[in-house]
Amino acid sequence: MSVDSFFCVRDAKLPTIPQWQAALDRAGVGIVLEDVGDLRTHTGYLPATHRGHPSGFEWFYGPVAENFGGDLPDGLDGREHVINCVTHSDMRELVCGSVACSVLLQLADGVFFDEESEGLLDPAAALAQALSMEPHIKPARR
Repeated sequence: MSVDSFFCVRDAKLPTIPQWQAALDRAGVGIVLEDVGDLRTHTGYLPATHRGHPSGFEWFYGPVAENFGGDLPDGLDGREHVINCVTHSDMRELVCGSVACSVLLQLADGVFFDEESEGLLDPAAALAQALSMEPHIKPARR
């Protein structure tokens, strides 16, 4: 089963990987990103480590209208780009992608689209929600 998570941002504020990594380090969330270059043009898997374990998530970036068509969520206030963070049947990857992208929201003046409520969460609420999933990660097999 794949999970699509949508993070709506202001394109002009999208950080570089080093800027994003610095924010992750300040947040103390235990995520280290691989530098894949320009986030605007990168598509596909974005490798990372989460608390010392290999992880990552699929990254797709583009105009909001391409992901939501004519039914844009209310309250985007000019946030015209979206990160679609996709994960597949791996709780660590879901947490890694959700936490990493929630931290990115703080840099890019973004909001998280919560599909359950069909509402928008600010960066702090999105990060709290993402971190609440961390205890559900199964320990790695040795």
